[in-house]
Formats: sequence, C-alpha cells, structure tokens
Amino acid sequence: MSGSALHVVMVSRRVHPAHGPGGMERKVFDLATRLAQAGVTVELFTETPADMERAVAASAAMPDGVVLNWVPGRWLPIGDRTGTVVLDRISNYPWWTRRAARWVARSRGEVPPAVPTVVHAHGLAAWGFVHVHTGAPLIMSVEGLEEFEVPGGAKRWAYTPFRRRMRRAAATADAIIATDRALQPVVQKHLRIPIVEQVMIPNAVDPDACRALGDADRGRRLVHDMGLDEAAPLFLSIGRVEANKGFDVLVDALARAASELPAQWAWVLVGDGPLRAAVEAAAARAGIIERVRFAGALSDA
Repeated sequence: MSGSALHVVMVSRRVHPAHGPGGMERKVFDLATRLAQAGVTVELFTETPADMERAVAASAAMPDGVVLNWVPGRWLPIGDRTGTVVLDRISNYPWWTRRAARWVARSRGEVPPAVPTVVHAHGLAAWGFVHVHTGAPLIMSVEGLEEFEVPGGAKRWAYTPFRRRMRRAAATADAIIATDRALQPVVQKHLRIPIVEQVMIPNAVDPDACRALGDADRGRRLVHDMGLDEAAPLFLSIGRVEANKGFDVLVDALARAASELPAQWAWVLVGDGPLRAAVEAAAARAGIIERVRFAGALSDA
C-alpha cells in the first residue's frame, strides 16, 4: 500500500462547502480535514454540486491528503423546489448512493491504488454498499433519523422506502456510529441495532477555526447593535428553524423559567427555516417576545 498506512473512503451525498448549510455537511468536511492532517489518506465521494463555484470552493478548501471525487447526482430534476424534498430523498438519493458505491469499487485501480482500510458512509449513503462490496469494513454514521419520526399521513407513507433502505444498510454495516447518547435508543428502535452494538462518537468542532472567524470586539458590536448591552444572562441558539430542532420547546422552557431569571435576560436565535414565523408567534403568545432577538441566517463569521 502506497502513502499512509490508513486509507479511508468516505461517502456522503452532501459536504461543506460544496453543499449546505447543514450539520452533516460540516461534520464530514471537518472529519476528512482532521484525518488528512493526521496523515490518513481520505477519498471523499460526494454529489456534484449544481453550482460549480461551490465545487471550486470545496476543492480549494480540502487539504492535501483528501482526494475529492464528484459523483453526478440527480436523474430527476427535483429536490431544490418547494414540496419535492421527499421525492428527491426516495428517488435520487438511493440512485446516487448505488452509483457512488460502484464508483468506489471502480476507483481501486486509481490513485491512491489501495483497498481502503475502511469505508465510512454517512446516512443513506451506506445503502449502496448493500449491493457493492469493496473488501473493506463498512462503517455507517447515523444522524437524526427524522424520516422515522414523521407523523402519520402521506409524508410518512412516502418515506417508507427510505426507512426500509436505512434498516437494510444498518444491518449490512460492520459498525454503527451514533452521534450522541440520546440518539442511541432511537437507532435501536428504528434501525433495530441494539445500543450495546452501537459506537457513540459525538460530532466535534474545531475551536481554532471558530475563533479565527471573529473576535471579542466584533462580538460586542453585534450585541450592541441588537440592543443587548445590558443582557445577562444572554442565551444563544444556532440552527435551522425546523420542527426537529425543538425551538418551540425552548420557547416554552424560557417562558416557564422567566420569573426565576434576572430581569435583563435575553435569547438570540441565529438561523432561519420554515418554522421561524411559528417560533416568533409562540414567543409572542408566551409573553417573552421582548426578550428575544431573531437574527435570521448569518454567515459563519
């Protein structure tokens, strides 16, 4: 085997900065970057982005040691338009993961020319390896499993093939990674993998990279611009404003705790999404809207 002793093939339909924003996209990028910095050869297979400027940015962002492979995506032109996400995930996504698995198998004769130490697939990307074998152990990372928590109705029915494929992929994998302890019983329930057979590895952040994006003076200016100079304590949430993030639950919790908090407390929510108006309305009904700032979607900096 040429190069480093460890050779990881990583497969994810989405990766930062080619796609996103999203937690899995960032996690895959950070993991590939850190592995490469540790001397591990990483072959990363991901979907060709529709915006080629993103492809150029992603190629430039990857460090030495990461070989970026673009796997062409959709055979149905859906997914970005409102109301087509479920159709995309039950048609294009399975088709893409099978194609990606075939590309991984074919790339064995290319650079770097080695059977991988391990194939690490994220989410449904593992399903392609039910049908294609590389000779390497298969690790499957599991994220939120929101498709299993959809309430009854047409959307839940539509996700049935997706859920079936996820279970098949989990049964095929040599190891399952759950990102936190709260997810482990969910994995056991929906993917039928006992907790004792799961490995819990939390998603990580790079503190140095985060610190490099801003500084204390800029932070103080932002707080001042929001009229929060006197806020104490100041709570901060960052995330897409969607049902599974639970910001409505946080509104309720803050409303209940408000009488026990100092009078100048405040909460800043950074992010946008389909439930932003609903969260704003919930804060108004709870009587805490004056203590809340909705910053909307912001850049990393």
